[in-house]
Amino acid sequence: MGHPTAIMPLAASIAAHGIVALAVEYRLLGVAAWPAQLDDARRAVAWARGEAASLGIDASRLAVAGGSAGGQLAALVALAAGDPDPTRHRVAAAVLYNPVVDLRTIRGRGPLVGTEAADDPNAIAAASPIDHVNAQAPPICTRVGDRDETTPAEGCAAFHRALDAAGVPNELEVVQGAGHGLPVNDPEGCADATARFLERHLR
Repeated sequence: MGHPTAIMPLAASIAAHGIVALAVEYRLLGVAAWPAQLDDARRAVAWARGEAASLGIDASRLAVAGGSAGGQLAALVALAAGDPDPTRHRVAAAVLYNPVVDLRTIRGRGPLVGTEAADDPNAIAAASPIDHVNAQAPPICTRVGDRDETTPAEGCAAFHRALDAAGVPNELEVVQGAGHGLPVNDPEGCADATARFLERHLR
């Protein structure tokens, strides 16, 4: 559920740092079944790469970001999880805000809710970023609240331990006193963290 307008304050705050920000719309579960959402996210990256000249951006420095389910999509894109054509969708960094990283810990199995796949270990692993961590992944930053009960900080910490083990540059920020929904509830804080991370890793 949701609408890309919810992310516009964050996009505007990121743009204020001099970074081009594109708000991506993807089909929701009521419209299309998983993995249509991931396909849409990948198509958005491919479109941005193809339109780099007209957008005035450097295709080699594309980053993907998202919160909650959008964070799951951003992570899967960055990790090239099951991607049939990873060169078209390659990104140079990913910034995740309270992301879904392991469907085993999510009530109803997130995008698999209400489907037979919700109880299929292989389907759960295929949609869980933590199962796709690899040494070729780009730098990844995660920002999550210590009071987030939907995507708990410990789950994000486990994801970052996996990134450490794979040798992937990464940063994890646990925001004290914050619950779920950081990109909507704290767009400026998320934008500041995003700008700092991209400055360090995409110079």
